[in-house]
Amino acid sequence: KVLELLPGKVAQLLDSGYSQKDIAVLVRKGSEGNMVAEKLLECGYDIISSDSLYIASSVAVQKVVNILREMDNPQSDSLRILRMFQSIPHAGDIKRYSLYQLCEAIIRETLSEDERKDIAFLQAFLDLVLDFTNNNGTNISQFIKWWEENGVKCTISAPDDMDAIRIMTIHKSKGLGFNV
Repeated sequence: KVLELLPGKVAQLLDSGYSQKDIAVLVRKGSEGNMVAEKLLECGYDIISSDSLYIASSVAVQKVVNILREMDNPQSDSLRILRMFQSIPHAGDIKRYSLYQLCEAIIRETLSEDERKDIAFLQAFLDLVLDFTNNNGTNISQFIKWWEENGVKCTISAPDDMDAIRIMTIHKSKGLGFNV
């Protein structure tokens, strides 16, 4: 019920002269913050949240990681996977791609136009892939292991002075003041 009413309340506050950066939405736990973030993003609002925008929560990112898992699985149908990549003509060519290039190709070749609109999550994911490859190489198995242990905990970061609605847990809001 609250999620249904929230966009209307935000619109009302903005019409009253407040800016997005004046508004904070407090939640009890991160999972609630994630639902609020998704709803506000759906409605076109800008948001900042340190604990509710997990990169791994993006369906597009999940799809990329699942394709990487499938590629790393020795029992998978490699020809079926290869058919997803129109820009890679031969099976041997895929081995020449770095992990970062492979992720870019997965995004370009397998994600729908709607899924590619999840640009903030995809860009943050690619940044993580780049950091990983710079520090650990381009081994898919190692990346998947790192992703499951560390990557799933990473969130999208945004500058604090951005004109955006802030979403945070009640615990993290202690001592902070907000106009609305």
